[in-house]
Amino acid sequence: MVISNYSGRLVKYLFTCVIFLLVAAPCYADLTLVTSSDFIRVYDSNDNQTRNMITELEIAGFRNYPFFSTNTTVPGRACYLSKDTLTVENFEDSCLSKVSGSEDYNWVIIIKFDTENFLSVLNTIYKDLPLVKSVIFSYEGTPHIPSPAPDKTSPEIISFGRGIDIREINLSKYSFPRSDEYFIEHSHKYTEFCEVMNPSFKFYLIAIAIWGLITVFHILWTWILRKDYSKHLQKILLFIPVFFAGYTLIDYVFFLSCPWDTKNGVQYLQIIQIALVTIFNTLFVGLCCFISKGWAIVRNSFTREELSSITMIVGIFYLVYSAYFIASDISSLRVIITVVLIIMYLWVALTCLKNSIANIRTLNSHISGTGPDEVILDSLKLKKSIMVHFCIITLLFYLNKIIHSALKTFLKENSTVRNVIIINLFLELLIISYFLLIFRARKWPEYFSLDIFYQRIGNGENDQAVPKSIILSAVVSSQWINQPGNRDYGNKDIMVNGEEVEYLGNEQYKEPQVAVLVDASDKENHKLLKLLRDEENLSDDEEI
Repeated sequence: MVISNYSGRLVKYLFTCVIFLLVAAPCYADLTLVTSSDFIRVYDSNDNQTRNMITELEIAGFRNYPFFSTNTTVPGRACYLSKDTLTVENFEDSCLSKVSGSEDYNWVIIIKFDTENFLSVLNTIYKDLPLVKSVIFSYEGTPHIPSPAPDKTSPEIISFGRGIDIREINLSKYSFPRSDEYFIEHSHKYTEFCEVMNPSFKFYLIAIAIWGLITVFHILWTWILRKDYSKHLQKILLFIPVFFAGYTLIDYVFFLSCPWDTKNGVQYLQIIQIALVTIFNTLFVGLCCFISKGWAIVRNSFTREELSSITMIVGIFYLVYSAYFIASDISSLRVIITVVLIIMYLWVALTCLKNSIANIRTLNSHISGTGPDEVILDSLKLKKSIMVHFCIITLLFYLNKIIHSALKTFLKENSTVRNVIIINLFLELLIISYFLLIFRARKWPEYFSLDIFYQRIGNGENDQAVPKSIILSAVVSSQWINQPGNRDYGNKDIMVNGEEVEYLGNEQYKEPQVAVLVDASDKENHKLLKLLRDEENLSDDEEI
């Protein structure tokens, strides 16, 4: 199989992109600046020197209480309550009355979790049971945990353990009222590495300033300096630098708020982050699909089937991205959703590349059939150049996304996390700046706004250009064509609404407007197109 020159260059670009992104891959390690872990350990005595540990279990800590950001250990006795409610009476009956000198011990309560009684249990401990220093809630399934009042100072540790895990180590065996021989140590460990981000804040401010300048420059360039040459695509592109400026600012404030577990309102920053990322990626995927189909470059309209397929891709992508954030706190689900997300990225990238290469082939076909002196040649070459650069941007952007998503999920935190964030910050800046540069408003060559005509072949799965000719098009009113003086303009290479006709007046056209396409390789047809434009006062925006 012979690879054309443009295909060879794309292969080289692909190889360069892969090497570049693999070198930059460490920059995508997952960022963990705050860690916490809760443990419950069972010992055979209360003597720290001679005691032996019998069993231990790692459980989940509860973030929304005052002591979460401190390291705390509660040694004492365990009281296992079979009910999901806690009162002074059932605590005394089940535990205090079973041991002499019970007031000399701290108590760890293990109780079934119930959403309705959760706050009631904490309030009872706070008001009536000062001996209870920590509580472990045993749950089945996924608990829905309400937030307690922020001024509660007891118990010192609140943890959640899966019922199956608690039963597996047989924790009730080592607790009152079944046994009085064992001692419990309930620990909460909290560690934060927020200081590692401090040197990166100046780079965040630089990135925010650059994105702000890019946004302002894009507005000035598109709406003032190149207003007459700005089309819908150039105006739509404003959402890209606006998003990155806003998201980088939110990211900066978010890291500045570390440790997040001790700050109020940080959850709203997370909601904004998730909303921005989901909306932007969905819109950007849709934009890439449209551009890969040639929108605003090769053609300006799509069939219903094409619009439906793009809508389906965008909809699926939105659902997968939403599921990704919902499952981000559940490690097993997060891995599955990440794999699905990577497949989606790969699917979108391959779809965009396939469509773009088809457009490049179409343009090559037209260029090869155009003479060196044809006025449309510069337009065709610019269209091809833009589509080739779009292929490179697609490779960079989606390889970036794929590697980022994979490594963020499967790699653990490393000591270079600060440098990693900075590299990623400016890598995105370079890729998007490249994108905006290629699709900027400029003085377009003559006939740039005209469509490249497509002919449906086979079963409709592929499109290819009409061979050996360049097709120019215009939308005109059927009323003008149906006038007797205008219907007899003879030409064998005219197509009206996709059907070849020998002259314009071979039938009456009932539609308000019809698409007239003529062979641009014939100089006489330029005269016809000019005639149609002059009679109808057509502007570039009315061409298809």
